Amino acid sequence: MGYASRWTGEVRIEPPLTWGEIKNSRQVPGFQDTKLRLVEDIQDTDTGQIRTVTADAVIPATSNLFNGYDIETELQAAIDAHPSHEFIGTIEARPEDPGGTPWRYVVEGRRVVRQEPVTAWPDEAPVDGRLAAVEALVERARRHGNTTVDVFDLMDALGLSDSQL
Repeated sequence: MGYASRWTGEVRIEPPLTWGEIKNSRQVPGFQDTKLRLVEDIQDTDTGQIRTVTADAVIPATSNLFNGYDIETELQAAIDAHPSHEFIGTIEARPEDPGGTPWRYVVEGRRVVRQEPVTAWPDEAPVDGRLAAVEALVERARRHGNTTVDVFDLMDALGLSDSQL
């Protein structure tokens, strides 16, 4: 990781962090490579406006090229700091070097895992990353005491659209 990469993706936070949780997150030291995506909602009332700020995802700090040395550590720190929230998603690195191998950080349960692409010969079965997404979905349902998984969540984990039903 000694070279610059373009970082994309997001790790959703469910339910979103409240303003109080956001303020406390700012006290966690060393967040340079990631940031919280803030969502602002303004409601008009008879006496003025009510402003609500929440954070619905952890995202790369910038869309510019950078090395991202601390993304894994920072993402894990955010997960550990908010045990009552689910973190779901992936942040991916695309190296600036055309010959560089991309990689990504995936949240599996409450752990951040680095994944690299796998090459398979035509007669070999490639490892399907969708299996990990389905396993994480089932585990999340289990932790919440559910014995079923929503079909739309399952379709999302498998990368399927409504027309593919």
